[in-house]
Amino acid sequence: ATKVIIQLKGDKDNIELLIQDDGIGFDLSVADQTGGLGYMRECMKKIHGTFDIATSSIGTVITAATPKFLK
Repeated sequence: ATKVIIQLKGDKDNIELLIQDDGIGFDLSVADQTGGLGYMRECMKKIHGTFDIATSSIGTVITAATPKFLK
C-alpha cells in the first residue's frame, strides 16, 4: 500500500474506527485464522461490537464499531 486512511468517529451511542488502504489485498480465509484479525473479531464480539473486513486487488477496508460504555 502507498496510502492509508484512518478515521475515528463517534456519536452519543457508538465509536467507529475505519482503516482503508490502496494495497493489493490478501486472502481473508487465511488471515482470519492465522493472524491477529481473527483475534480482533473475537474481541469485538465480546464487547458487542462489529468487525468487518473487505479486501480486493484495489485495497482493504477494515471497520470496527462498538457501543460507548462511558458516558
